[in-house]
Amino acid sequence: MEPISAMDQFWQWLGWIALFLMLPAIAFGGVFALIAFAVNMTLFIHAAVQYANGQIPLTQLL
Repeated sequence: MEPISAMDQFWQWLGWIALFLMLPAIAFGGVFALIAFAVNMTLFIHAAVQYANGQIPLTQLL
C-alpha cells in the first residue's frame, strides 16, 4: 500500500468541502453558491488534466 501524497490528500479534502458546501448553497444561495461553484469547477479542471495525462478513464471524468 502506497502512502498518500500531500496533494492527493488536498484533492480528497477539496472534494469533501465541495460536498459539504452543497447544502448551504442550495438553502441560501448567494456567496455559498458561488464558492461551491468555484470549488466544483476546480475539481472538474483537475479531473480533466488527469484525463489528459491518461491517469483516469473517461467515465471517471464524466
